[in-house]
This record gives sequence, structure tokens and C-alpha cells, in this order.
Amino acid sequence: MNPTDSVSTFLFTILAGLIVLGMALMFRRVGVSTKVLMIGVVAWLAVGVLVVLGGRLFGPSGVFLGLFIVPIVGVGVAFLPIAGKIISTIPLSVLVAGQFFRLPLELILEVWYRQGVMPVQMTYHGANIDILTGILALPAALWVAFGPKPHWIGWGFNLIGMFLLLRVVFIALQSGPTPLRERFGGYDTGPEVLLAFTLPHVFVITVAVFAAFVLHSISFRALLSSRNDQPNG
Repeated sequence: MNPTDSVSTFLFTILAGLIVLGMALMFRRVGVSTKVLMIGVVAWLAVGVLVVLGGRLFGPSGVFLGLFIVPIVGVGVAFLPIAGKIISTIPLSVLVAGQFFRLPLELILEVWYRQGVMPVQMTYHGANIDILTGILALPAALWVAFGPKPHWIGWGFNLIGMFLLLRVVFIALQSGPTPLRERFGGYDTGPEVLLAFTLPHVFVITVAVFAAFVLHSISFRALLSSRNDQPNG
């Protein structure tokens, strides 16, 4: 049985699907074939299934290991050759606008908190203020596209967004039955973060958080690359 109600679960599933679609369209735009994209999407979604199975086989530590792996892999995408094609083809403003999905995601987390399956620190009522990234995404994107000194705004938005994203990961690690909380302490407010044990909720980590890291890391590469002064201005 799902730990959340059917409406919020359905809305989150739609949101995760839109995130996957948006990322797929980005890679399709730079020449990745449909066949490769389909294989990539299936593999990406399969990671979530494997995380859930790993949690059932190896316990909470197996699931929360993904919270360490997701940022590493997400940032690593920026060092792949395909990232160079992305930053030379897709404007920085589009990469910034892509972070808008974090606004509805945080609203869904707030619903889950009210349903008693998410601790308060994982929402904007507590320590997680990542909703600011989603709120700022579209205004920042418009400024990057049409305003003066667009790279200043690009740097500011991505630094703030990456900091808040890393903060969310750290809060989650302190809110679940992880070795980190056992060793260094964490939040005692319940319930523990256990949604990653179920589908589709695991996609918060493997789809949403991963996509956010990918967009930020490619944006940083774009900002560091002089080749993007014209396309992203």
C-alpha cells in the first residue's frame, strides 16, 4: 500500500514523468537518437526500481546510499562530451528555467507532510527552503535571456540552487535510518524519511534530485565556458 494518498501520488508521478520528458527532449535536441534515448530513459527509471529492491534486501542503508551516488553522477554528467553539445546548443536561460519543477515538487512534499508521512524538516515549514529555487527559476531565466549582466544572475541562481539542493540531501540523510544520523546525530522529529522504499516515491531521489544536479552542473559548465557568451546572453 502506498504511504501517500492516490491524488498526490498521481500528481507526483505526472511531475516525475514531465521531468524525464524534459530531460529527454534536451538530449534529443543535441542529436541523441530516439533509440538511445529510450534505452536511457528505461535505464534511468530502472535505477529507482533497483533502489527500492535494494532497500528491501539490504535495509535503509542500501536506499540512502543513493543519496550519495546521485549528486556524484549528476555532477559527473557535466564532464561528458554530450554536455559540451548541450551548452553550445541550449541557452543557459532554458537550463535555469528547467529548475522550475522544484516548486511543485516542494508543494507535493508539503502535502505528504500534512498526511503524516514526511517530517516537517523536509518541507518549507521546517529546514528545507528549496522551494525558493523553484520560485526564482522563471524570473532568473527571463533575466538571463533578456536582462543586463545575465551571467551574474546565472551564477547567483545556480550557486543558491546548488546550495539548497545539497542542503536537502543532507537533511534527508539526517532524517532517515542512516549511518550518518546514527554516528553524528540528526532530526528526532518523525516520521523518518522512508518514502524511498516505495514506488513511485523513490523518483524524488532518482529522477527529481538527479535532474536538478544535472541541470546545475551543466549550467556551471556553461557559465565557465566563453563559448556560451553569445547563445546564453
